Amino acid sequence: MGKIINTNTIFVFVVIISSFLSWFVAGSYVRRIEGDAIDKAFNEAQGITQLLAADWQAQQTQIGALQRIGAVISQQTLDRTPTDVTMALLRQMMTEAGPEVSQVAAVGADGQKLWSLLPMSALPVDLSDTEFFKAIAVDGRDSFISSPTRGHLTHQWTVQMSYAVRGQNRALQAVVVVSVDVTILTRLAKTLGIDGRGVLMAMRDDGQVLMRSLPLPIDRGDGLASATTRDALLRRSAHFQDVSLFDGVPRIYTREHVPNTNVFVAVGLDKKEVMQGVHATSILICGMTIALNIAWYIAAVAIIIATKRARLMNIEGMRNFVASERHLFMQEFADLATDAIAILDHELRFLYVNQVVVRAHGTAFTNMLGHRFGERVMPEDEQLVVQTIESLKRSSQSQRLIWRMRLADGSVGWWETEIVGFNLDDRQDNKSRRYISVTRDVTARKMAEASLVQAHENINVMLRESRGILFRDSFRGDAPMTLRVMVGSPSAFGSLDLAKSSYQDFLIANLDEDSLARLQHTREICSIEGHAVAELRYQAEGEDVQWLRLQSTRLRETAEDVELLHLLTDITAEHQLRQIQQQTERLAVIGEVCAGIAHEVNQPLAVISMAASNALRELASLTGDGERIAIKLRRIETQAVRVGKIISHIRGFGRMELANREVLPIVELIETGIILAQGRLTSTGVVALVCVAPDVPEIFSVRAVLEQVLMNLLVNACDAYAERRATYSSAAPPQIWVSAEARGDGCVVRVADHAGGIPADVIDRIFTPFFTTKAADKGTGLGLSFCATSMRDLGGQISAYNQHGGAVFEIDMPAEMCVAGQVVASSSQPSI
Repeated sequence: MGKIINTNTIFVFVVIISSFLSWFVAGSYVRRIEGDAIDKAFNEAQGITQLLAADWQAQQTQIGALQRIGAVISQQTLDRTPTDVTMALLRQMMTEAGPEVSQVAAVGADGQKLWSLLPMSALPVDLSDTEFFKAIAVDGRDSFISSPTRGHLTHQWTVQMSYAVRGQNRALQAVVVVSVDVTILTRLAKTLGIDGRGVLMAMRDDGQVLMRSLPLPIDRGDGLASATTRDALLRRSAHFQDVSLFDGVPRIYTREHVPNTNVFVAVGLDKKEVMQGVHATSILICGMTIALNIAWYIAAVAIIIATKRARLMNIEGMRNFVASERHLFMQEFADLATDAIAILDHELRFLYVNQVVVRAHGTAFTNMLGHRFGERVMPEDEQLVVQTIESLKRSSQSQRLIWRMRLADGSVGWWETEIVGFNLDDRQDNKSRRYISVTRDVTARKMAEASLVQAHENINVMLRESRGILFRDSFRGDAPMTLRVMVGSPSAFGSLDLAKSSYQDFLIANLDEDSLARLQHTREICSIEGHAVAELRYQAEGEDVQWLRLQSTRLRETAEDVELLHLLTDITAEHQLRQIQQQTERLAVIGEVCAGIAHEVNQPLAVISMAASNALRELASLTGDGERIAIKLRRIETQAVRVGKIISHIRGFGRMELANREVLPIVELIETGIILAQGRLTSTGVVALVCVAPDVPEIFSVRAVLEQVLMNLLVNACDAYAERRATYSSAAPPQIWVSAEARGDGCVVRVADHAGGIPADVIDRIFTPFFTTKAADKGTGLGLSFCATSMRDLGGQISAYNQHGGAVFEIDMPAEMCVAGQVVASSSQPSI
């Protein structure tokens, strides 16, 4: 009897479920019909919306033309002389735009109305408190569409489309206003045939309703659309439903954005009208469903009464059958997946694995059955796996872990696993518990993360070793400098704390004026060319001078600013080594200079000796002419001064101090350079010719450095002639031309020869330290490197090129190295 009652109860439940299913199907069908009706309404409204957007865009084009003509008139009205031609053109264009445009006017920068196409009052009209004027004059906008407002002259409700007229430096000159009648959508709705059952709307992107085909009760509320409509605009929803705030009618809307504006147009159809036919169908379906359910209930009662005995059922077998079906479905699903999927028993032993797991373990499917999850975990992650399994058994929630496993090929892979438990049937005992795990290979991601961490550590190590700091800089032209420390060496620049926000001020406070200017110039160059390099002189209070190299790179560029990346490294040791190198080069050529000294000094000494002997003989005989003796003594004095001058230059040749700058005539520098190289000029038979332009300014620099640069270039030219002596066929002696001329506010000095030029494959490397084309016993490769480094330190530069069968070395000294307003007298060809 109990089983019979059980069977009947089940049947009753089936009937009840069937009843619910019938209602569910009926409801689904009704919802589908309603959805089709709504979709149809959406499609109809969307077509109208697109037409409305196109019409608004066309109207906007005409209004834009009116605004441009109005801008021309407004610029004329600044002098109070508007032309009749432009005003007539504007009236014609306003007529062509249609009755929707009711007014075109302009407002001055002070808020007073300047002119209007409608008759204006003689009294001034102040519009400084209007919405459109504040949006342009105060907020700085270039165009604005106002909320509906009543016109001062037309006394009609209009939307005012304003346009800013700006002069130089974006200064506001006037505001051109085109007033558009808000009833334009009412006429368009009648044309489209939707008046009475729908609504056309135009709104700003902030939800402000500009126009509406149905009357807009501007005197009630602020004219804003409902929160639902504003939210749909914000999310750019193409379709939405809303109840109007203005008339309380529920409608189905579509919206469209008008290109190049902040205006959205929307079409709303009355939902009651759209759903009118659907309601009748819904009533019919509900009636049929009720009838069907009554039939179900009658049939259920008849079957219960007629049933005397229920068939016995094996509930346990049915449960196992259902479980096996569920298991089979999971297997079929897992075989299609690209992730590693496994089904585990209550002890988390494998019952089933898909092919992804088999490939990872490198063994057959049958060999994996019975093995526990996590057996191949790496030792360092064993505790994590154990804790996850314990949490999984205690809790019904899924567990997630990232762990390492040794793969079949011996490598170690990273896996991300999600495990969730479920029961096969209604029993809640532990043995019926099963688990499914989904595992994804994240080895590539973990390797990328590790590489990123290692790269960051490498940068830190590099900066610690190089005593450098990495900055991020936001460059905005004349805006204040903003240097933000990213990473750097803690020991860089003494005991400075990189975490302090005042580091930028500390850096700037310890740079001299020249270095600060160089820093700003480097930022400007980097923002334009993408990269720049500079050297800065840094000295904190109570510490030694440090030399810093600033290497700048442009990261990105936007309309507001340019993001720069600066690497600042300590090159004090390199700078000191460079000075030692230059000093070594100077000492290396002392021997060559001494040969010139011997030649130049011996000659005046011989003249002094001979003149002194003759003077003594004349004095001894007392028969000579006193004037002749005076001439010989003056010759002795002249030659002695010459010897002293030579010795003076040689005395300063062996040392160089960049701080000892002085005003130097170009002619004097060239003559001294030739004197220092005279020994090599004489030994190779080369003649130096000088030509200095009359407008060349004097130089404010270091005498010894510039003299040595010129001497090195002259010696190199002599060596070039010596190397090709066998092939030099000219009857005239070889010559070197030394010339100087003004270039802007600076000057340029050239040393040129006809000795064959510089080979094309090495011309880019000739200023590299220790690079030379001479034999091993004839050149150190430091001469031209010294010239380039020295000129860079002085603020100039040196370059080389080939011309007329020879090499030309050009020394460019900018305005910063010259004395403004100083001009040196020319010496066309001094005798050397």
